[in-house]
Amino acid sequence: VDLDLVAGEVHALIGPNGSGKSTLLKVLAGDIAAGTVEVHGQVSEGDVLNRVRDGVVRTPQQTLLMPRLSADGQVAVGARLHAGGSVMRHLLATPSSRTDPIAPVVRRTLHDLGLAHVAGADPQRLGVGEQRLLQIARAVATGADVLLLDEPAAGMSAPERVMLGQVLRRLAAQGKAVLLVEHDVALVESVADRITRLAA
Repeated sequence: VDLDLVAGEVHALIGPNGSGKSTLLKVLAGDIAAGTVEVHGQVSEGDVLNRVRDGVVRTPQQTLLMPRLSADGQVAVGARLHAGGSVMRHLLATPSSRTDPIAPVVRRTLHDLGLAHVAGADPQRLGVGEQRLLQIARAVATGADVLLLDEPAAGMSAPERVMLGQVLRRLAAQGKAVLLVEHDVALVESVADRITRLAA
């Protein structure tokens, strides 16, 4: 696969199960060492953390939320990665983490993704759609220029999928390069600037 992602675009990656869509995202995100990945013309090497530092972040197919962290705490973990500080401060909820200068980043990210109303909520009590958007918010808070989203609409209702589409277009308008793996053809057709299909 030879794939170019462009800032300001939503690029959809489609294909049947087993065609390698999720595997490609893992390669791009540094989960799997294979091929060559360039970010802004420079080769990006190393593991997932190095790839995030280079501006590439992936959300997994499954909804993965950290226990005992509020919604804004989840997003703060992503923002902390961008700031280069200690994620452990948020996981341990030390006093300094509650007065952290990254708080404006967290608030802005939650607002941009339509989640400001759930800031202090327990993510486990949120609906599937809000949990999926929260996972995207955590990735956005890293400041990455490239967002790799693996089936973000899974489990969402029709209205939630409409909201997701609006969020994806907004992220692209902000200059992000969004690579979207998705089986919802209607969603893909409504948001994608380009579509790449992998054969099984």
